[in-house]
Amino acid sequence: AVSFLERALAIEEHTGSVDAAQTHLNLCATLSQLQRHSDALNHAQSALIRIYETLSPLMLTGELAAVGADAGRDPEAGRSEGLQEQVTVLCIAYHNLAVEH
Repeated sequence: AVSFLERALAIEEHTGSVDAAQTHLNLCATLSQLQRHSDALNHAQSALIRIYETLSPLMLTGELAAVGADAGRDPEAGRSEGLQEQVTVLCIAYHNLAVEH
């Protein structure tokens, strides 16, 4: 499983996919189950960095706060759901970071 996740991560990072953060978290969970906590911690940190790279411009412009305030009324509901999913990934990254630290 680890080798497939590492291959998926290499592809996502090469293409600049926002899903790379989630793959880092999947690697973190898998490595943690294998008792490779140091490697798991590195992937939790990488996930946190990746998701911040995505969310920080939205935080600075206030767009992210507007999404939370307009939940359910946003005409661009798909974008709102995508941003909410990314915030969830951020929370999971912090959780995994704490567990592995």
